[in-house]
Amino acid sequence: MRTVFGRGFVALLVAALLAALSLSSLTIQASASAHLGKGTATAAIGKRLHAARANVRGGSSFWTRRRMRRAQPLTVEVPGNAPSTSQGAPKQGTPLEVPATPPAPSSPASVRGPASFIAHRVDDPTVFPYSTNGRIFIQLNGGLATCSGTALSSQNRSVVFTAGHCVNSGGPRGHWYGRRWTFVPAYHDGAQPFGSFRAKEIWSTPGWVGSSNFNYDIGAAVVLRNSAGQKLDNVVGGQGIATGRSRNQDFSAFGYPADLPFDGESLWECDSPYGGDDPSSEPGPPPMSIGCDMTAGSSGGGWIIGGQYLNSSVSYGYDNDPIDLYGPYFGQAARNLFNRVRSR
Repeated sequence: MRTVFGRGFVALLVAALLAALSLSSLTIQASASAHLGKGTATAAIGKRLHAARANVRGGSSFWTRRRMRRAQPLTVEVPGNAPSTSQGAPKQGTPLEVPATPPAPSSPASVRGPASFIAHRVDDPTVFPYSTNGRIFIQLNGGLATCSGTALSSQNRSVVFTAGHCVNSGGPRGHWYGRRWTFVPAYHDGAQPFGSFRAKEIWSTPGWVGSSNFNYDIGAAVVLRNSAGQKLDNVVGGQGIATGRSRNQDFSAFGYPADLPFDGESLWECDSPYGGDDPSSEPGPPPMSIGCDMTAGSSGGGWIIGGQYLNSSVSYGYDNDPIDLYGPYFGQAARNLFNRVRSR
C-alpha cells in the first residue's frame, strides 16, 4: 500500500468531508493549458481564500494547543507495493536557483548532525535555517488535519511550499483545503515561537489539481502577516529553491511526522543521498526516493540540497517499505508554481 502522507479509499473520505465546505473564494488560473488535468507542467492553479477584516494579520486564535495536538495527518492511500527503483531520469525544465535568505536580524547558523536514514530530532527548531520549517494545520468538516511545509525566500516574503495533497485533494472532483489553513514555523510541543501565518491563497500544479498525478504533488501558499504584523521571511528567514537540477544529490529532509512512533510535536530530519526513481505510468518526471523513516504528517516537508535550496518535498511512502520516502522532481512545474506565488 502506498501511503501519501499518501494515495485510494481515504481520499474518498477526505473528499466527502470537504464537499460540504462553503468558502468565500476565487479560483485563480495562470497560463492555463489545453492539457490541464493530463500531467501538464505549464501552469499553476490557485484559490484566493476569504479573509475577514479581523483576520488580515493571519494569526488564528482557533489553533489552540489542544486543537493542534488533535490534528491528524492528511493522508490518502492506493494499493501497491514499493517498486524496484530506477536510476538516472533526465533533468527536466528550465533551471531556477534562488538563494536562501536569513531572518532579520540574522540568527546564527545551526550545526547539522551526521547523515542518517533514521530520522533524528532537531534540538532547536527556532535557529535558522531550521526555523524555515513548520507545521501546517487545516480545519476539515468534522476533523483537523496536519502537514509540513517550508518558508521560501521570495519577493513578497510570504511563500510556503508543501505537498499538493496538503492544499487540494486532487483530481477533477478534488477540493481545496482552505479552511483555517495555517503555517506555524518552528512549531514544537504546542509552542508557536514566531506566531502563526494564515493563508490568503493556496496553489498547486495542474497535474495534481486536474488528475491527482503524483509526479506533480507540489503545493504552495501565500500567507498573511502574523498577529504582530510581521512577514514570514522577516521573522524566520526563507530557504532558497532550485529546479532543473541533477537528481543525484544529497538531501536533508524535514518534517513533522505524527504517526507512531512519532507524535507530530517535534521537527525531525533525515539525511540521505538520492536513492533512485519510482517508475510511474503517469506522464511527467517520476518521483525520487530517499532513505528516511518519517511517517504520515511529514507530507510537504522540504528536501534541502546544498544546505539552502529546496529541491523536493515529502509526498508518499509504501507500507511494505518503511525506510524510504518519495518526493516529486522539481522541474518546470515547481519553477512555474514558484514564479506564480513569489510576488503575489
